[in-house]
Formats: sequence, C-alpha cells, structure tokens
Amino acid sequence: MESVIKRYSTKVKYFVGTIMNINDLARIQADKAAACLILANKEHFDSNSDDSANIMRVISLKNYNPNVRILLQLLRYDNKVIR
Repeated sequence: MESVIKRYSTKVKYFVGTIMNINDLARIQADKAAACLILANKEHFDSNSDDSANIMRVISLKNYNPNVRILLQLLRYDNKVIR
C-alpha cells in the first residue's frame, strides 16, 4: 500500500482517522471527494464483522456526501447485496 501511495502521491491523498466521525469527514473534505476506496482487512479473525464494519463506513460516507463514488472491498461474496 505504501508503494502505491508513493507512486501516485500527486493524485492520491492518505489520511488517518475514521469516516464514522463527522470531524474527520470535514477534515479530509469528504464533501468534495470524487471517490473513496475502502479496503477490507484480510487478516481480521471474523470476515463477516469486518464486512459489516466496512458497510457501516459506506453508509456514513454516503450520508455525508451522497455523490461520492465508493469502491468497497468485501471479504465474503454473500455480503454483497444490492438493494
């Protein structure tokens, strides 16, 4: 991941925080973001709970910026439900 960030450092910004916190969303100017990438933790002991947490992150971000494009990585295919 570090090599990708370094390679595209002029086009990608990396922040530490949580998108579940409105102050962090404001700090990273999520309302102006064109896209957001949410990666799964492949080493998490419970893939369902990691997927659930990431889906909650998507909801939080979409509530803050309904127009942002979100790329979400899920660990379990059965957690992908389009509604």
